[in-house]
Amino acid sequence: MQKTPHFFKFYSRMGLKNPPIYTKALNIGVEEAPDAILDDMFLASFPTATVDAFAFADPQTIPDKDFMGEVAVESFEAISIIKNTLSSDETQVVVGGDHSVAFASINAVLERVKSVDLGYVQIDSHTDMNRYDESISKNWHGMYLRPLLDGYDVPLINALVSQKLTHKNVTFIGNLDADPAEWKFFQDNNLANITVEQARKKSGLDSLLVRLSQLKHLHISIDIDGFDGSIAPATGLPAKEGLLFEDVKPLFDFAKSFPSISIDLVEVNPKKEGAQQTIKLAQDILRALV
Repeated sequence: MQKTPHFFKFYSRMGLKNPPIYTKALNIGVEEAPDAILDDMFLASFPTATVDAFAFADPQTIPDKDFMGEVAVESFEAISIIKNTLSSDETQVVVGGDHSVAFASINAVLERVKSVDLGYVQIDSHTDMNRYDESISKNWHGMYLRPLLDGYDVPLINALVSQKLTHKNVTFIGNLDADPAEWKFFQDNNLANITVEQARKKSGLDSLLVRLSQLKHLHISIDIDGFDGSIAPATGLPAKEGLLFEDVKPLFDFAKSFPSISIDLVEVNPKKEGAQQTIKLAQDILRALV
């Protein structure tokens, strides 16, 4: 039986304190995506849905020395909102904001689902698993996943993680760009990646769905920049040769019929060119899942 969605609007640019590598501009506007995606017309399709919201601080207002401490405090608050408001008959759907909101979202799931029973799928162009000391940009949106996989070099963040993701249950879909240290960690821990070409040929996708069917819960974290820039231009770094909707539709169909799922959808920027096209894609993805 399909559960009623519970949408969490997480207004966040918290993961983007500094310009991303290779760019000079902050991704200002991404924090406005929850309202743009979950607009009145979209929500009218889900009349029984619940909507809650949380606004993270503007990262430019936080001194560097206090920043990760503030990330920990606000992540705890976001986790608590999910824990205290989500009912057992609802599907957790977190809409960001930058991808660092997934840290709270995944932690909330791990507080109610055993890691060995959880399948984690991330649609993305990036691995988001730097350590703080290895990060060049020091942007939290490129690090939030590391403490959920391994020890992290910020104790306040580690303290929020009740259990780690089970590595064999983690799969990335998309052509991944990563720093050398990230790649080493990715490969050393045998994390799975289905490339765009493989997804398009359904190579690996069928076996992924078989593996997921043996688990009890599925969490899908979707960064819109995993999709090709021709269909998702309004994001921080539009993908070249990224995914098309049809490439991952079998996963979405599978997830919609799965008894227990949770979802993140992030990195849409309503202030960028092609915003309406990108917002529509985000809404189509959510409709396909819930």
